[in-house]
Amino acid sequence: MKQSDRIRYCREYHNHPLRKEYELKKTQILEQNNICDKLFGVTLVLRFVYLGVFVIGVILGLCGMSGVIVIITYGAVGLGIINLIVSWILLGLESLLKKSNEKKYKKELQQLENEYFQKGLYEITESQLFNHECCEYDDYREMYVCCATKQPLSYRDISFCKQPGNCKYCKAFVTAYLGPDGPKYWSYEFKR
Repeated sequence: MKQSDRIRYCREYHNHPLRKEYELKKTQILEQNNICDKLFGVTLVLRFVYLGVFVIGVILGLCGMSGVIVIITYGAVGLGIINLIVSWILLGLESLLKKSNEKKYKKELQQLENEYFQKGLYEITESQLFNHECCEYDDYREMYVCCATKQPLSYRDISFCKQPGNCKYCKAFVTAYLGPDGPKYWSYEFKR
C-alpha cells in the first residue's frame, strides 16, 4: 500500500461515523478473558496489605505488645506466602490462556475488520503512517515522487523520505495529512 493511500485511509478512519462503534467492539474482543489480569492485580494489592500488617505487627511486638500481635504477624506472613503461591499460579494460567486464545482473538479481530471494511471503514492509525517510508515510486515516470505532492524528489530527499518515521518531520506530508492549517498545530519540528 502506498503512503498516499495510507494518508487517505487514516483521514477517513478518523472522520468515519462507525469508528467509535468499531473501537468499542474491538476493545470488547480484546478484554474478553482478562480475568487473570484482574486477579493478579488483586494479589499484588494484597501483597502490600500483608506486608503492611506484618510490619505493623513487628513494630508493635518490639514495643512490648506481644500476645495478639504475634498471632497477627504470623497470620500476615502465612497469608502472604499463600498469596505469592496464588499469584504464581495465576501468572502461569494467564500465559496458558493467552496462548490458547491468541488464534481465537486474531480470528475474531479479522472478522470484525472485514465486517467494517465492507461498511467502508479501514483502520489505519497515525502511528502506522510513521512505520513506513513516505516516498513512492511512480512507474509512469520511473522515479521516486513525494506521496503528498507527487513531485519528483532529489537524491537527498529520497534518502530522507526512505527512512520510516521521517514523514512526521516533513511539512508537505503534514499539510497533506491534516490540511493547510496542519503545520500550525503539529507537535514535531520540521526538518524538510
